[in-house]
Amino acid sequence: MKSISRLVVVLALLAVNVSWAGMMETVPTGEEVYRWVYEYLDELYARGLISDLHVGTRPYFRGKVAHELRSLRGKIDEGMLSLAWPEEYLLEELEKEFSGEISQLMSGETSADGGQIRKTFSWGLDFEEGSSFKASEKAAFRETFCPYVKAQIGPNFFACTRYTLDESLAKDSDYDGKVWRGFAGDAAQAYLAFNLPYLKMLLGRERVAWGQKPAGGLILSENAFPLDMLKIQGGWGVFQVSSFIAFLSSIQKADSSGEIARENRYISGHRISLNLFSKIQLGLSETVIYGGEDRQVEAYYLNPLLWYHGAQMNEKRDDNTFFAFDFNLRPKRDVLLYGEFLIDDLQIEKKSQGDKEPNELAYFGGLSVLDPFGLRATEINAEYMRINNWTYNQVEERNRYLNRNRLLGNPLGPDTDRIRLSFSRWLRRGLKSTLSYQKTRSGEGSVNSPWSQPWMTAQGEYKEKFPSGVVETEDNFGLTLQYRYSNALSCKLMWDYLAFANYQNIENREEDYNQVSLNLSYHFQGVLY
Repeated sequence: MKSISRLVVVLALLAVNVSWAGMMETVPTGEEVYRWVYEYLDELYARGLISDLHVGTRPYFRGKVAHELRSLRGKIDEGMLSLAWPEEYLLEELEKEFSGEISQLMSGETSADGGQIRKTFSWGLDFEEGSSFKASEKAAFRETFCPYVKAQIGPNFFACTRYTLDESLAKDSDYDGKVWRGFAGDAAQAYLAFNLPYLKMLLGRERVAWGQKPAGGLILSENAFPLDMLKIQGGWGVFQVSSFIAFLSSIQKADSSGEIARENRYISGHRISLNLFSKIQLGLSETVIYGGEDRQVEAYYLNPLLWYHGAQMNEKRDDNTFFAFDFNLRPKRDVLLYGEFLIDDLQIEKKSQGDKEPNELAYFGGLSVLDPFGLRATEINAEYMRINNWTYNQVEERNRYLNRNRLLGNPLGPDTDRIRLSFSRWLRRGLKSTLSYQKTRSGEGSVNSPWSQPWMTAQGEYKEKFPSGVVETEDNFGLTLQYRYSNALSCKLMWDYLAFANYQNIENREEDYNQVSLNLSYHFQGVLY
C-alpha cells in the first residue's frame, strides 16, 4: 500500500509539470446514457467526416473528441466541407456535449505555466428507467441510478468516481454480489488520470472495449464488467498504443482435505492500432488470463513490449492467451467495411492426439452503406459473426475468459453464429428509426462447459458439427425508435418479435412472442466551482 501511495504522489507531481495534451476525462463505454455519443461519432466516422479517432480503442478521452470536433468545424468554416442536415445535426449535438472541452481548446490553455489553469469540481446523476412488456407475462420494470463526482485539477490531472445502483443487475442470475432493497451497487468508474510526457495513465476502475464493434467485440467487449487496472495509452502520428494490467474475480476451491483455497486471477492486455491515409485503421491486440493459488502478478506480463504467448511458452505456464486482428476500411465516403478475427487456440502441428483439438477461433465482418441510392439520412448495415465451440474456455477454470461470471469477450459466447441486417433512417432532428432482422444459432457449448476433450479418444481425424448438439435457432424482427430531446434526456422504444426452434437447446421445443421495451435516460450535471 505504501508503494502505491508513493506512485500516486509521484504521478501527481509529474502531472502539474508537463505540457497540456488533452482533457483527461473518458466517455464511459457500455453505458446507455452515453451510448449516443459513440453512435453519433461512429456515424460521422462512417461518413468520412472525422478520421483521427482510433475506433477500435475505447473509451475515448473527451479532450481527443473535442479536438476532432473542432477540427471538423474548422474545415466547414473554411469552406472545405459542406454538410447535409443529418450530418450538421450530429455535429451540433456533439459540440453541445463537449462545449466545455472545446472552449478550453480555443482559450489557449496550453501549459501549466502559461495561461489559466482550469480547476473544476462537478457532480451529477445519470438515471435510466427501463420497462419491458412481453406477451402473456407480467411487465418488468428496472431503474438504474448513477451518482458521480469529478474533479479537474489543473490541465493534467483528473479524478472521477461514479457509482451504479442497478435493479436489473440484482436480478441477473450470474451476479453474486450484494443486493440491497432490490438493487445491486458497485463502482462503475473510480480512477485517477494523469497526463504524462507522451503518455496518458489511468489508475483505478474503468471499462475497456477493443475491436470494431464495442458491444460485440471479440477480445474485449463493453458488456464485460469494468476492470480494476493500471493502463497507459499514447499516440504518435499514425500509431496509438494501449496496455493494461488488471485484477479479475478470484475463484474459491476446496482442496483434497476440504480446505477452501482462493485462486488469484489477472488479465494483461496490449494493443497497437494504425490510422493510415485517414481511410484504413488496423488493430492488433493480445490478452492473457492467468492465476492460481498464491500466484502474484508476473513481471513478464507487465511488459507491454513482450509477446505474451511467447513468454508463456518460455516460462512453461498453462495460461490462456488471445490474439486479435481488427480493421475498418473506407473505400469511399459513406461506405465502411470492418471486421475482427480472434485466435484463442490454433493447431499448427499434427503430431499428437492433442493436436486434434479443434481450432478455437472467432470472427465477424460487416458493411455499412450510408445514403444508398440517393436516400439521404439513411444507413444499410449487414454483419455476420461466428464463434467456434471451446473458444474462451480452458481446462483450468481460473483461465476461462470470465470476470465475475460474465464474459470479457463477445456476450454471445462460444458455439454460436449470427447474421444481422438493418435499415436506419433519420426521420427528423433527434428522431431515428431502425428496422432490423437477425438470425442466431446457438449450440450446446458454453464457456463453462466441462473440458471433456473428446478429440483425445477420436480415431482418425476429429471433426465437430457447428453449432454442436441440439441447435437453438432464433429469428428476431425488430423496430426501434430513438428520440433525443436534449443532451440530458433521451428515450428508446423497441418492438421485437422472436421465434425460437429447439428453444434452450431442447429438441422440437418451439416458442415465439412479441416484446415491447421502453428505455428513458437522463443525464444531469452540476458544477460546484
